[in-house]
Amino acid sequence: MFIEYYYITFIKASIKHIYMKLSSFKNSELLGLEFQYEVIKILNESLKEQKIKKKIREEICGDFSFNFSMLLDQGKIKDTIPLVVFKKGNKLLMNDGSFDYYESSYGNVDEVLSAK
Repeated sequence: MFIEYYYITFIKASIKHIYMKLSSFKNSELLGLEFQYEVIKILNESLKEQKIKKKIREEICGDFSFNFSMLLDQGKIKDTIPLVVFKKGNKLLMNDGSFDYYESSYGNVDEVLSAK
């Protein structure tokens, strides 16, 4: 019963999102950079919990951030392109093409690891 309810709820939510307006927006770089920062922060915290030293965390976060950014900027998965989309009200917002994630990958790693 629970699985059926969850499945029906998921379908209704998916259909609702299809009808939302998808639009690119100017200055999407700020949201993209914040998203990237948060992903790096999560990875860094997980590595800290495992008692990984800062120098090694920096290398791991840098490699991961750069490779993940390249996937978002230029990658393909089974003939589809991954895309980060943000929801604000009834709008879905996406990168307007004004920036590439890879350009800030190491800079965001430096910010995360230097934050107190």
